Amino acid sequence: KGRMAVTPVQPKGAKRPQRPTGVLKSTPAADEKTEPETESENCNKEGSASMVTAPSGFIRIRRSAEVRSQHQDRFNLDRRQLTSFPLLEGEERLKLLNVQSNYITQIQNLHLPSLVFLDLYNNSIKRISGLEGVPSLRVLMLGKNALLKLEGLAPLPQLDVLDLHNNSIETIEGLSHLAELRVLNLAGNKLAKADGLNGLRSLTELNLRRNQITEVDIGGLYCLQRIFLSNNMVSDLQNIQSVFKLKALTELTLDGNPLGSYRQTVIEKVKTIKHIDLKRVTEEEKRVALLHAKREEEKAIEKNKKEAAATERNETLQNIKQSWDGDRHSTECLKCIVDLNQETGLLSVKGSGADLSSLPSDQTGVSTAAFQYIPISKVCEVFVPHLATLPGVKGITLSHNYLFNFNQLAALALLPSLEQLTIVENKLSSTPRMARELSGVLLPHLTYLNGVAITEDDKNSGFSRFGSYFRLLSVSVSHLSRARHLNGKSPPVSPPKQDAHPAHPSRRVASHYVNTVLAHASAIDAKIQLLNQQWDLVLGHLAMAAVSSGPVT
Repeated sequence: KGRMAVTPVQPKGAKRPQRPTGVLKSTPAADEKTEPETESENCNKEGSASMVTAPSGFIRIRRSAEVRSQHQDRFNLDRRQLTSFPLLEGEERLKLLNVQSNYITQIQNLHLPSLVFLDLYNNSIKRISGLEGVPSLRVLMLGKNALLKLEGLAPLPQLDVLDLHNNSIETIEGLSHLAELRVLNLAGNKLAKADGLNGLRSLTELNLRRNQITEVDIGGLYCLQRIFLSNNMVSDLQNIQSVFKLKALTELTLDGNPLGSYRQTVIEKVKTIKHIDLKRVTEEEKRVALLHAKREEEKAIEKNKKEAAATERNETLQNIKQSWDGDRHSTECLKCIVDLNQETGLLSVKGSGADLSSLPSDQTGVSTAAFQYIPISKVCEVFVPHLATLPGVKGITLSHNYLFNFNQLAALALLPSLEQLTIVENKLSSTPRMARELSGVLLPHLTYLNGVAITEDDKNSGFSRFGSYFRLLSVSVSHLSRARHLNGKSPPVSPPKQDAHPAHPSRRVASHYVNTVLAHASAIDAKIQLLNQQWDLVLGHLAMAAVSSGPVT
């Protein structure tokens, strides 16, 4: 009473689910089945078990003693049109259970402590749950169901194979505790990113075919040998860099993604690769990839050197700027930057620590010199006499030089070919018109000042206003140049022409008077320059003294 056959009569017109074929291997059909379908041929057939509906509404199934003794470790219930999970009685030793191709919507009634293989392929299960009664389970087949989320696997720490292909899973999660999992099949789901695989330290095969993946982040999978990414949406190899870092990877598929040519790149990046898109990597491909990788490595080394040099240069320049702006009373900085552009002929010198030994050995072709963060006194005393020995220096640029008046530029007269002078970031008190007039008198060969032409009117006006003073100053500069030459500080400068007749006593008196006046004026000018350089420090000391003295009582 209440008994029915194990295989009920199929309703009229109902379509019977089709039995899947294939195995989970590294083939195009790998996502269709994880284990070979060999169990059903040895399983019990109808008439060898009884099926009873329990008061709870569940179906209770009991096999005969004879059948159980013959196949005590396996039970086949595929294609039985089961809508709920049956209660299996007397199956404590059962190890393999096949319930595929039914209409089951929920996993329940599982109390099989010895079960290691559970096949629920091609059902209607929406949620992974009810697995507490199978703690020894090693293989779980849940492909082609209605799963939306990865969950409920906590009771299965010994799981070895997990097949979840053809579901609707959008995120990989809840797997970190499966330290013994070797094979994971998530093909045919709705994944947009492959991550969340941390903790799967035994994973050797990962199938992610036919998803919507654009990015892969699977670091830490040290045992992973095969990963299948065919038919996804990966558009840039940069988005799967973590794949190239897998130390044990031997097989990779990327066909069906919006990528260009990638085979050689994969061979270069993955030294252990043996198959790409199911095609074996040849020795010739490895050789070509090795040569290309070597060239790319050399380029990368050269690029890194240039980047390191640029970084060091920027740091040095920043140090020079900070030293100049933050400590004006101490301009002696040991660092400097010297560049010579052979194409443009520009010699650039930055930093007060520069001297003649800092300059390049080959200075042929120098047509313009730029001095930045160097006091004008050092420019005129050290570099200008050296530039006078180079033919064709036509331009000078001065920036941040403590330049306050044109008297400080008198030494530039040693450069007869100088045509262009650019002065920026210096506190000259002259107006642009007066600056051109002064330049036209002090440097007769100069034709441009700060990019503006010096006209004959500028020169005539300058000679009218400042000519007498600069004639006396040029005599002093000539005497000063000869004195430095005798001391070994600069190259020789042509002395002023001597009169054909012996000097008259009155002329000697006048010359002595003029030299005395110029010496006095030079001393005053030197003191003014020193005061300009030291003014910030002096003012700071005065302010500190006033504050420390306290209020007057």
